[in-house]
Amino acid sequence: MRRGACAAMALAVALASTTPAHAAGPPGRPVVIHDAGGTRPLAPLAAESGLAPWSEEEGAASSAEPASPPSAALFPVRSRTLTPGREPTRPLERAVPPVCLVGDDLRSLSWLRRNRERLIRLGASCLAVSVESETGWRRIREAAAGLPVAPAPGDAVAEALGIRHYPVLIGPEEIGP
Repeated sequence: MRRGACAAMALAVALASTTPAHAAGPPGRPVVIHDAGGTRPLAPLAAESGLAPWSEEEGAASSAEPASPPSAALFPVRSRTLTPGREPTRPLERAVPPVCLVGDDLRSLSWLRRNRERLIRLGASCLAVSVESETGWRRIREAAAGLPVAPAPGDAVAEALGIRHYPVLIGPEEIGP
């Protein structure tokens, strides 16, 4: 698995570690859902993504809101193996902290608006796996108000879990729309 793909998976898990106490695993600790080796420190990636402030001792961003918007250099974000569409619902082998994969397409934005309250209740984090520009990023952030969101390719997550389409919710006990 490529280094960037490992970083995307690590970012998804780190974001998910900010879930409420009722979520799977000890509070504030990441739950590894896939480790292909080649792990690198998450702090530099979080800083590049605009997630701050960062504390190595805490192991996660201390706020759901980025301290500053991500740099235009981060866009476009593209996932080679994911396309907008309906992902079939299926169970996960074990409970994981909820993470959703979304894009800046109309289907994803509508899905985020419809499901935002449920995602907040679940303590979900979101990966924006397809973002063409800062404008698309702003649209995602508006639709996901109150949810932690980070732009990152979703190929590693998609490969690890056999996902082909977004928007999709991964966890806590199933994969599905």
